[in-house]
Amino acid sequence: MNRSNWARVSLIAAFISAMGHQGMVQAADDTLGLKMASSVKDRVFVRAGAIHVKVKTKSGETYDVTGPVITKDELTRLAATDAFYIRDALIERGIDAPIAGTINTGLRNPSAGIPLVTSAMTAQGIDALGTPSGITAVAQERVGTAGISLGAYLSDDYTWVVEAYVLAAPVKTSVTAQGPSRVRVDNTADEPAQYARPFGLQGQKILSTKMLPPIVMFGRYWGDKDAKFRLYTGVAAMYAMFYDTKATEALNRYVGGSNPGDTTVSLKNTFGFGPMLGVKYQFSDAWHLSMNVGNVKLRTQGTLTTRNTFLTKDSGAWQDFGLSGFQYDGDGNLLPPEDVLTISDAIQTGQGALAESGPQVRQDAYAAAGGVVGVVSAGVAKLRGQANLGTYVRKADTELNATMFMLSVGRSF
Repeated sequence: MNRSNWARVSLIAAFISAMGHQGMVQAADDTLGLKMASSVKDRVFVRAGAIHVKVKTKSGETYDVTGPVITKDELTRLAATDAFYIRDALIERGIDAPIAGTINTGLRNPSAGIPLVTSAMTAQGIDALGTPSGITAVAQERVGTAGISLGAYLSDDYTWVVEAYVLAAPVKTSVTAQGPSRVRVDNTADEPAQYARPFGLQGQKILSTKMLPPIVMFGRYWGDKDAKFRLYTGVAAMYAMFYDTKATEALNRYVGGSNPGDTTVSLKNTFGFGPMLGVKYQFSDAWHLSMNVGNVKLRTQGTLTTRNTFLTKDSGAWQDFGLSGFQYDGDGNLLPPEDVLTISDAIQTGQGALAESGPQVRQDAYAAAGGVVGVVSAGVAKLRGQANLGTYVRKADTELNATMFMLSVGRSF
């Protein structure tokens, strides 16, 4: 065989050898890929179960953002001898002019009218009437939902693990109000006395909401991967998303919403994290039971907006402008009722002496206008050149301490 033919044979042999080597490499790579895919698949699991949450609430006081509803200066202007805002407002609401004029004059009475209220405000060092002090919110103590999570072990010995709830039913919850009792004075009894009137919204539901709680957990299982029982420690992160938040009509009436739905509430979405502890029981290679307990702290802010505000005798807020404790003299003795006058007492005095006494036609006019409180609200609105008292925004900051109990059945793939 000549040199040229040897060269051709050598080239073909080299090509065949290279192709064979490449084929073996490709086969090896395919085998490795299948092994890796199988390994990853074996580490993946899915769980379905229930989440039960116990919530402790630490709420700050509700505070005014847009300012008070009525000021002492406005009340003083209504009671001036040359002021006829109340009369004109009542005439616009269909009250006969003579009766409207009588009511305007009656509310100047220092013993039962507006001056009695402004005197009580001066005595208590208050320049305006807004949200009563001490009102806080309490979230529903126990809530629950169902969910499905997807997780994966991050190592061959099944120690480190990450898990996320990819599907969960929304949590439905509600919020109730609480506040301090208010001191009131009863001068109608044979022996007048101070007494404590419960906060007007105490224990009442003031809003409802729904929450989606995406949760991601990262942790470690302890012990041999083939053990039946394995302990778990980790950390959970939650992003609470609030939606479909609605104020109740009890709250709307309390703050003076003129129409149903005038009061709306929104809750700020929030992020929180905390520790997790748990245990896993392995039924078989594929099935297991998981139980976890964790704690997450969330801080949120509620914003309450009331449009078309107009206070009447049926608006509960005015009854909570009392003092938050009984009144004593310097020697520690309870003050006599005649020496204690709260703003709510002053308003109630006017309601009884002016709106619920005298000629029936005047009583009817007061009733149509919403009592003494409604008449004064109409006068203030007229003073401002408005149809009502306007829109008011209030806020409250709340910390939710959520203890989560999770029970789920899982399957590994």
